[in-house]
Amino acid sequence: MEETEEIREVEDPISRPVLEGSCILWTGALFADGRGCKYVAKGKSMTASRWAYMERHGLEEEDIRGKVVSAVCFNKRCVNPKHLYLNGSPEWRFGSGSTNPNSKLTANDVSDIRRDYRKAQGQGVNNTGNANELMEKYGISRTHLSKITRRETWKHVV
Repeated sequence: MEETEEIREVEDPISRPVLEGSCILWTGALFADGRGCKYVAKGKSMTASRWAYMERHGLEEEDIRGKVVSAVCFNKRCVNPKHLYLNGSPEWRFGSGSTNPNSKLTANDVSDIRRDYRKAQGQGVNNTGNANELMEKYGISRTHLSKITRRETWKHVV
């Protein structure tokens, strides 16, 4: 009988487990982003890697709620239990605001965007023209600009 492996929780990327063996690719349904999709009870679904990790360690969804299951191989379809580990919350993984490595903006940029957008509204300026100027100046999309001005993103910035 195989000894139960200790659940590994990794706080930083340097502590990731070493890549062992080949990937085992999920052959079932996929989410739109290419991750494996495992259907569970009552029409609910979860990533196949999360399901495989839970199965391997005998865990329930509540046991790892708020944690992200990642694969050391960075393969979205990999369900090899030796490649999977817990690495903290989604915010840790992706960052939020300026801590996100893909962010084009800083907190100061967001404050300036909101200020300029409000100022233009108060002066009766055509918001489409103002929005186009802001999008071009900061290199962001209309959707991103809209989310910033409605405080759906960058909520922590005044």
